[in-house]
Amino acid sequence: MANVRATTPPTVQPQPAKSSWFGTLVRVLLMLLTVVIWMAAVFAVGSIYYYQRQHVNRIYDGVSVRGINMSGLTLAEAEERLSVAFDPYPLAPVTVRYGDQSWTLTAADLGVDFDAGSAAEAAYEIGRRAALGVDAADRVAALQANLQEQLSAYRFGREVLADEAVDRSAGLVWLEARAREINRPVAEATLRVDGLDVVTTPSQTGYALDVSASHAAIYQALLNNSGATVELAVNEETPLLADVSQADVFMRQVLSGPVVLTASEPDLDAQAPPPNYTIPQETLVNLTSLEMTPQLDGSMQLLASLDVEPLRPQVQEWAAELAREPRDARLDYDPETGEISVVTPSQTGRVLDVDATLQAIHQATLSDEHNATLPLALVEPAVNMHKIDEMGIVELVATGTTSFRGSSADRVHNIATA
Repeated sequence: MANVRATTPPTVQPQPAKSSWFGTLVRVLLMLLTVVIWMAAVFAVGSIYYYQRQHVNRIYDGVSVRGINMSGLTLAEAEERLSVAFDPYPLAPVTVRYGDQSWTLTAADLGVDFDAGSAAEAAYEIGRRAALGVDAADRVAALQANLQEQLSAYRFGREVLADEAVDRSAGLVWLEARAREINRPVAEATLRVDGLDVVTTPSQTGYALDVSASHAAIYQALLNNSGATVELAVNEETPLLADVSQADVFMRQVLSGPVVLTASEPDLDAQAPPPNYTIPQETLVNLTSLEMTPQLDGSMQLLASLDVEPLRPQVQEWAAELAREPRDARLDYDPETGEISVVTPSQTGRVLDVDATLQAIHQATLSDEHNATLPLALVEPAVNMHKIDEMGIVELVATGTTSFRGSSADRVHNIATA
């Protein structure tokens, strides 16, 4: 017979009362925490909502423009406050110089003012710059960015560096007025002969105000608020022919008077002294020429010159007028008395050197006196009646006769003339 063991069911030990109390406490605390979190969330959302409602169409707190507090202002209020604060606009004036002239220009003179409207708009955009998209995620991201910017401005402040309102046309108008005073065209020196008068005009350096460069420099100095001095940018143009004084002196010397030529020494055999010759100024002026000559530095020089070669035909006519062949004297000797008498007088020859005359004219024209000596060369005859004593005739050495019978008529005439 099998043995049957009776099994005893397990007994359940009851939990202590302490464990039941702790669980209840945890549940209560979790519920309280949930309530606190919800209350905090509701408070945060409410605060944000309230803050946004308080700043509808107003600038968020902590925003300033160049040190001027814009917190809570509407656009119109902000613009008005900025307009009052920056009138006049506190920029250091600029001193503009040219040569010994100077001008002081303020921001108002140059059309520069504070752009209060733009500055107010820039301040208003703080905390509103992130655009709300259509997509929910984009809207959340944009809202988060705007809230962060609002919080940053509230906690740390936010300075807006607004730009100036610049009307640069005011500077252009001012510079164009200066250009009318400064600009002048370049002018070359000139020389011309009016009749017998030498007329010159001086050269003139050209000046042109560089409006663009000057305009940029003035506004840069003003907007930098440095109170700097700006030199006007002026371009200079030097004339190619700056001076004609050398040619002027030359031409005035040539035309200072006529050139007079006289004989160099008396001619003892001449029945009358040789004539003087005069070259008038009207002739001299036609012997001059003006030529522009380039220089190594790129400039030009006006050179005046004198060419007397065109006078050669005239001087040759003078030479023909003055020319004379030498002629020997015919003498008679008296053996009884030893006296010598002149039967036919001698004649000294005369020749005008044409080349030397032209050179003398050239030199005289450029001298102060305008006088020259005719370069006459005297040719003495072999038998000079003025030098009989120097011949050493003391006796008759021989006599001779000849017959001209049968000679031609021309020969008889020549012998008779001799």
